[in-house]
Amino acid sequence: MKDDYYWFWINNITGIANIKLRYLFKVFDTPEDIYKASDKMFEGVMGIKPV
Repeated sequence: MKDDYYWFWINNITGIANIKLRYLFKVFDTPEDIYKASDKMFEGVMGIKPV
């Protein structure tokens, strides 16, 4: 059930399209990993810019 929360969360982020999700999942294994990642961890993800 916990996994459902993270899948719901990631699929409802404004501005995250399928291509960005593909880039994220090349680096992170699960939506939970993405949710818990620090800003520093996103620096190496292609297509993802810091906010």
